Amino acid sequence: MIYRYVGAIFRAAVADRLIVESPCTGVRPPKVKPRAVVPPTTDNTHSHLWPDAEDRTRQAVGSALGAPADQARTTIARQFAR
Repeated sequence: MIYRYVGAIFRAAVADRLIVESPCTGVRPPKVKPRAVVPPTTDNTHSHLWPDAEDRTRQAVGSALGAPADQARTTIARQFAR
């Protein structure tokens, strides 16, 4: 990125005949590897504010749907955790 600005300044200096040749002629900028950007989710951003919110939500859904659905999910989760 900075190479573009410096190169433009030197090209303008050559065009204005302030210098004979740009020192950037023949110079290649280094290759920059692209980085993967993973935007944070709202849950990840706010999870530290309400650490027990997941438990309260699970209890609310379990009471609305009935305990068997919550127990089945917990049993399956425990099997995969082993």
